[in-house]
Amino acid sequence: MVTSFWSAYYVACRLTKSESDTAELTDKGRQTTLCLGQRLRYLYVQQLSLTPRILTRTDQIHLRSSPYPRALHSLQQVFNGLYPYDRRARSLPPLTIVTRPLLEETLLPNEIYCQRFIELSKAYSRRSAQKCECNPARASGGRV
Repeated sequence: MVTSFWSAYYVACRLTKSESDTAELTDKGRQTTLCLGQRLRYLYVQQLSLTPRILTRTDQIHLRSSPYPRALHSLQQVFNGLYPYDRRARSLPPLTIVTRPLLEETLLPNEIYCQRFIELSKAYSRRSAQKCECNPARASGGRV
């Protein structure tokens, strides 16, 4: 699914009060993701010259996010740090964010819809618990 850069933001913001409480970035989250974009710009644009100084074409960048509102907001903040408005050509058309339906999502472990992942996760948890029980120092956090 392809979502317009800003329409994704507005759709994500049209949540009920209870949904938005868990789905929004905090002010600190917005600031840290913006700073991440600025650090990426310093590294990839200024130091390594791997990306253009000014974004002029949409094919120069690929934006991908999970469909969760917080992830979309995070991506937008990182992008705004990487390419602030004064580093984008005026002729640049609206950018798109590519997302996938939750059933097909691959950016995060799909623990809700992927039966095989659920099985592996449970097996890993059981094995970790067994290992922890065998070593009293681990079970008590190093205190015996």
